Amino acid sequence: MRRVSATRQRLIGAAVVLAAAVGCASFPDAESTQALGERMVKDAYPGMPSTLTSRAVQDAGQKACSRIAGEKLTADEAAR
Repeated sequence: MRRVSATRQRLIGAAVVLAAAVGCASFPDAESTQALGERMVKDAYPGMPSTLTSRAVQDAGQKACSRIAGEKLTADEAAR
């Protein structure tokens, strides 16, 4: 098996760290991620009636239940 030089190992390590930083920094916010997920579900079933595909969009109660663990509810959500 071929040995990798120390300089090459450092370059590979730096590239991995840089790629991870760019990937994490470019990750969309929660609202964009939710919209993307809803669109993916809707697009996964072409030709389905709109009454079924519209169910992929969460209502206020479902959004409250889908919050990240530990994230606090807004005053409106808590009032329901």
